[in-house]
Amino acid sequence: CPQPTPSPDPQPPPQAAGGEEAAADEPQAFAKELINLDGRWLGETGELMATIQGTTIQWEDGPATELTWLSERSLSCDMSAFGVTETFSANVDDEGRLVWSDGDVWTR
Repeated sequence: CPQPTPSPDPQPPPQAAGGEEAAADEPQAFAKELINLDGRWLGETGELMATIQGTTIQWEDGPATELTWLSERSLSCDMSAFGVTETFSANVDDEGRLVWSDGDVWTR
């Protein structure tokens, strides 16, 4: 999936009363705080699970999909198989591992 490209004529950030920038409702508004997850991610038995580049996760055995940051240390993504789409979330633990909502733990 191609990465989004900035608009050639960017709009200024929304303004709150008093001229301050409005707080963004989007989870990815704190992008400067995000942990870099780029790289090849391995499951607990050493098998390649996926490769992350920016906000795209390329599954080893499936299509690429977008990651959505929920906070500085947590993210989610949708995964579709057999006509069913399920949302999975992961937290980055203190060791830099991805701990997924289904119990999987990935390392780089």
